[in-house]
Amino acid sequence: MEINQGTAESASFTIIPVIGTVDGSNTSFIFSAEPKVITVDNIPKQKVSSDGTINWTGTTNVTLLIAPNFDIFGY
Repeated sequence: MEINQGTAESASFTIIPVIGTVDGSNTSFIFSAEPKVITVDNIPKQKVSSDGTINWTGTTNVTLLIAPNFDIFGY
């Protein structure tokens, strides 16, 4: 969302389909398009956090820093 002169523009997200096994140890997933945000176990992550942490590598073939235990979604 971008804020401009005291007004907020709404943003919409489309879930990007992902292939891969969610089992708490698998960190490799294939997205149908490059995600801008990946939600792992209900925690949204950007590719690089504001503190410089790299949360995943790759574009559509993604390797996560931490494996999901429950779910993964791309936006």
